[in-house]
Amino acid sequence: HLKHKAGSELVAVLLSEEDGKLALVIGVSKLLSANLSAGELMRDVSETFGARGGGRPDMAQGGGVLASESEALQQHVTDWITKSLEQLP
Repeated sequence: HLKHKAGSELVAVLLSEEDGKLALVIGVSKLLSANLSAGELMRDVSETFGARGGGRPDMAQGGGVLASESEALQQHVTDWITKSLEQLP
């Protein structure tokens, strides 16, 4: 719903915590998904934080990151998105 409502340029990252672990959902608008893949970001998070997950260029989900790593995860995701946006043509 967020992706359709926001228009052509959107990257949405949603985090939730349950039982000391984080769940992560990443959505990228179709316009951006050719150059900024939600699935690639989720793979990077999985490798960096030992999470499990995956997805498509426009939508990915995963979890298993310890809640104590929430700030580090948020910074990592922000940095990854910023770097990817800077490389857009």
